[in-house]
Amino acid sequence: MHKPGDQSAARGSGEVALRIMATTDLHMHILPFDYVTGTPSLTTGLARTAALIRAARAEVPNALLFDNGDFLHGSPLGDEILRTFARDMHGPRGRHPIVAAMARLGYDAVTLGNHDFDHGIDHLGQVLATAPFPVVSSNLSILPQGAMAGLGPAPVAVPFALIDREVRDRAGAARALKIGVIGFLPPGTMNALRGSRFRAKVRDIVGSA
Repeated sequence: MHKPGDQSAARGSGEVALRIMATTDLHMHILPFDYVTGTPSLTTGLARTAALIRAARAEVPNALLFDNGDFLHGSPLGDEILRTFARDMHGPRGRHPIVAAMARLGYDAVTLGNHDFDHGIDHLGQVLATAPFPVVSSNLSILPQGAMAGLGPAPVAVPFALIDREVRDRAGAARALKIGVIGFLPPGTMNALRGSRFRAKVRDIVGSA
């Protein structure tokens, strides 16, 4: 038995503290701007949240950053980018702005929300094609139908991801850690895919886990 402050025991345990951070429902609010009032905002946008993320990371040796979905649509900026993205995605910049912002902030993985499907699986697939991080949806199956049947799953998300990280234990020693990531869609997501050339199935969350 050892006391909580016994450093020799901590050195031998290999215990690792891991901070998990997450954003949710960004809805394409990247900039610190209120599109309703037409004025800058001190409390809106991923650009503002970035400072909080940097500060939270600086407090600990080990941290992971995820997004819980509904990041792709929901602001006037998102509507304008939807109009131009298909045309510009083959240019020198390539990445959709929300994917570029998440990449710059070092997101470790993201999952999808129902509103990420608002403009179809084709658009979602284009956006996610250049993501440098895993996009996980553990209870989603998407298969082409009609003339495209038999071509295999649509390349939108993977059912799980394994992330390899080197972390520091409480004694400061380097440790290799493999981290499993899963994520889930709400069952109502099926409604967003009606009329699509894809057949989608969103399975029960508990059963899929």
